[in-house]
Amino acid sequence: MTKSVAVDGQVEATPGTIPHPPADAGEWKAGLVVYETHAKLKVDGELAIEKAECTFSFFGTNSQAVGALVTASSTVELVAGSTKLKESGRGMLLAEDYAEDHWGNKLAAQTTNILKTA
Repeated sequence: MTKSVAVDGQVEATPGTIPHPPADAGEWKAGLVVYETHAKLKVDGELAIEKAECTFSFFGTNSQAVGALVTASSTVELVAGSTKLKESGRGMLLAEDYAEDHWGNKLAAQTTNILKTA
């Protein structure tokens, strides 16, 4: 059996499109994706990821209140599900694993690294 396992740099952050209340217009921006890797589990010489996190920042306006700026942030955490191969009881992020918040901010594992198991 083969699985595509994410390593450092293989989680994509996509900003959402839903304004944060009370804003009715604005834009989300993704911050840096921060990774927690396994100490020993490797794929093609790179440490496998067990968790990724990104803080998204919102900057917008509320047209009902002249000059009202709206700022907000949302942190999205993508945690590995249960996988057969584990290190200290923790799984690995696999291709197509994702997490999304209420505003559509999304973290998704994008990988083609193949981990081969017997």
